[in-house]
Amino acid sequence: MINKVFFERFTAKELEELRSYIDHVKKKREGNLPMKVRESDVSARCKDILFRHGVKTWVDLTAYSDEDVHKFKRMGSRTLKEMYLELEKRGLELRS
Repeated sequence: MINKVFFERFTAKELEELRSYIDHVKKKREGNLPMKVRESDVSARCKDILFRHGVKTWVDLTAYSDEDVHKFKRMGSRTLKEMYLELEKRGLELRS
């Protein structure tokens, strides 16, 4: 995580430019990879487990903590790894 002190060095104009660049990168990432959970991205088992817990998009999954995800029923290590790889591809992380 980036320290808040790091941002205090920037001027308002520089922070605005940084924000627009971050928005640009975010849109580019979201445009390249779909946020909807699809079987073409993950196994049917992983998709079924996520849907059973009300997760329709990868962004929905970020509402869960790492501990919560480990408690999903019938979530094996291979399925868990598959899910983490898909989150990483999209630049998303689980809630801390």
